[in-house]
Amino acid sequence: MQCHTADGPGHLPLQTYEQSRAWARQIKDEVLERRMPPWPAATGFADYANDRTLTPIEMELLTAWADGGAPLGTNPVASPPPAVAAAPATITIAVPPDDPSSGPVARLAIPTRFRSTTWIAGWAFRPRNAAVVQRVIFSIGNAPLGSWVPGDAAVTYPTGVSQRLPAGGMVTAEVRYTKAPEAGMGGGVLTLYPGRAGAVPRMRTLACAATRIDRDVQAVAITPSAPAGESIEILARRPDTTVQPLSVVLRSQPAYPVTYRFRRPVALPRGTILDVWSSSADCGAALELTDRTPGSAAAR
Repeated sequence: MQCHTADGPGHLPLQTYEQSRAWARQIKDEVLERRMPPWPAATGFADYANDRTLTPIEMELLTAWADGGAPLGTNPVASPPPAVAAAPATITIAVPPDDPSSGPVARLAIPTRFRSTTWIAGWAFRPRNAAVVQRVIFSIGNAPLGSWVPGDAAVTYPTGVSQRLPAGGMVTAEVRYTKAPEAGMGGGVLTLYPGRAGAVPRMRTLACAATRIDRDVQAVAITPSAPAGESIEILARRPDTTVQPLSVVLRSQPAYPVTYRFRRPVALPRGTILDVWSSSADCGAALELTDRTPGSAAAR
């Protein structure tokens, strides 16, 4: 429902049975070819919290539904609604629409007016018009809050990791549109989930080469970058000779720059070599990392 709505980026509404049944065969083909849901990373190399790939059981269920004539299921209106857990305390911030003269990229400074320091454990973004937004990058000062692309769900940082929003701090948003915005096109709602103080993520840019880590850190998320259709592989080679893939993408999709968020922080001891390799020399990655202390979960 984040993409396949009347005004969503999928440009194909699938909100009702009638809409979905008409596309049953195409849904089956997209699922079997793993084109939908879109997830450029190869499976089996890393454990991501935001992995959207379907399980074999989910794929079998959709395939059987299409092969069986796409039958109508039980009317959900006739069933009692499931119990819903109480929502955590949240802070909502309005992201204002852009000036049409800003072009395909807009940079916004959003005041929060908080009277005291707030620690952020997660966040979510809902654009006013997802069909025209390609990507939004949020930050607090020079520290990354995270990036959003159509289809992304809420972001929750790993235990022990949180972002610091100082009193009176500003949230900045870099909005990239699929085309030059029109009046009232942009904007949306940014929801912040308060949490406890923790290790603060920072951003490090990796070149298309080998980079040595000079202090004990832990990786929280990574965003690979390569030309369209090119492969890119990012490996962590630790001093103890262990090798761990951080990201393997067989066919890059620059128009869909996914940030892969590790379910648990990945320990990168001092002396680790981060090897970024691609079939194109024009590659790189953005790595979100925090300092790793002896008592942290990653160190244990």
